[in-house]
Amino acid sequence: MRPTQAKFIRWLCVIFLLLARAAGAAAAASYASLTLEWNPNPEANIAGYVVYWGTESGVYPNSADAGNQTSFHVTGLVNQIQYYFVVRAYDLEGLVSPPSAEVSGRTGGPLPAVAGDFTGERRADLTVFRPSVGVWYVLDPSSLAVGVVQWGVNGDVPVPGDYDGDGKADIAAYRPSNGTWYILQSSTGYTSYVSYVWGLAGDVTVAGDYDGDGRIDIAVYRPSNGGWYVLQSSTNYTTYGSYLWGLKGDIPVVGDFDGDGKSDIAAYRPSNGDWYILWSSTNFTTYAAYQWGQAGDVPVLKR
Repeated sequence: MRPTQAKFIRWLCVIFLLLARAAGAAAAASYASLTLEWNPNPEANIAGYVVYWGTESGVYPNSADAGNQTSFHVTGLVNQIQYYFVVRAYDLEGLVSPPSAEVSGRTGGPLPAVAGDFTGERRADLTVFRPSVGVWYVLDPSSLAVGVVQWGVNGDVPVPGDYDGDGKADIAAYRPSNGTWYILQSSTGYTSYVSYVWGLAGDVTVAGDYDGDGRIDIAVYRPSNGGWYVLQSSTNYTTYGSYLWGLKGDIPVVGDFDGDGKSDIAAYRPSNGDWYILWSSTNFTTYAAYQWGQAGDVPVLKR
């Protein structure tokens, strides 16, 4: 057996930020990107380099082959998030070096919209939805200005969020009777809307930014099978992802528990007070469990 030969990348010498607009996204919705450059490995038979990255130091769930280049443009990152990178070299025989020294950089770009901010002032407004008449009443606490919008019918579920990526919450309602989402877009001054059929009888709305593009994804949790069904804003709501995560009686909880700028998939189990969190930072492949609650407790995290 031939011994493995270690090859070392010397170091990453330059890291800088580029901001890239997401194709087809409206207004402020965007992905960020970072460009890495490194010194070449001095060995003659180097075939290429692989870049690894993640949002936690020492944990790199994402990777890409840079080929025989000494720079790489990492795209599809989330705005205002710290990322960590290492690089490995590989040779013509397939031998792989140990990782380089880790470097980190923070992306720029606009901050995500503040939940419940219908005016764009980056502060939540005081808002109520009156199901009996289908009217939204919005109070700006700084100016005391009042907005009144007719949007919805009795039985609708309010699901406000920044679906169009303009930095303000859209007025949106989910109608359980037909599984349709009706979204009145803030980017048009609340004068036009879009609708999407996404849900079945008994589904629970779990809207959140699961793909990290700065826009809210349309999503439902199905208690009958523990399935999460996410219609992705990053593809303009044309493709979806599905995940089985939950048991009968679990309560779905949406939040960014790992700090990567994307919503994690989580379930709170009232029977034992456990939280089960499927991490978005690992592309929803690993999870953690925390015991925090007693019988009768209700999870209070809300996007």
